[in-house]
Amino acid sequence: MSGWPWRPAGVLFDMDGVLTDNNRFHRQAWQEVAASVLGLTLSEHDLDTKVDGGRNPEIIERLTGTYPDEALAARFHEVKEGRYRELAAGALREVAGLSAYLDALESRGIPFALVTSADRVNVEFGMQALGLGSRFGPRVLGEDVAQGKPHPQPFLLGAQRLGLSAADCLAHEDAV
Repeated sequence: MSGWPWRPAGVLFDMDGVLTDNNRFHRQAWQEVAASVLGLTLSEHDLDTKVDGGRNPEIIERLTGTYPDEALAARFHEVKEGRYRELAAGALREVAGLSAYLDALESRGIPFALVTSADRVNVEFGMQALGLGSRFGPRVLGEDVAQGKPHPQPFLLGAQRLGLSAADCLAHEDAV
């Protein structure tokens, strides 16, 4: 990290699309489950602009214009995330260079945290598949916050869990 004009005190990592290139599995699950549960046919434009980033109820609202009731949100979440795990089983790999990057952060004493909209089941699924479970101690999951990304609340909590100011952290995030 020599040559950087600024050295982060900590690093915040999103999971989906950042630690692992798994968005194709999420997108396929969204297409299938939006059709079967919501009666929606999602276009590539919908997938590009409305599906990435945030928690499922927030995404459903972006797609339909209405925030789902608790029963629909729970049903959709269970079916969609289950389908995602079926599609991704045995196929998740870390993004190129991730382990070397984490090694470099650790060797420089720079702590890092996971900040994701994913639920506990998907986080454990992903961390186990990637062999990264022991590397990410501090974690912020979708259920830990009232407002999902892109709202800053998850990032602020991630920095707090590292004992740092968010202004001193670098965030790796792929959602707009």
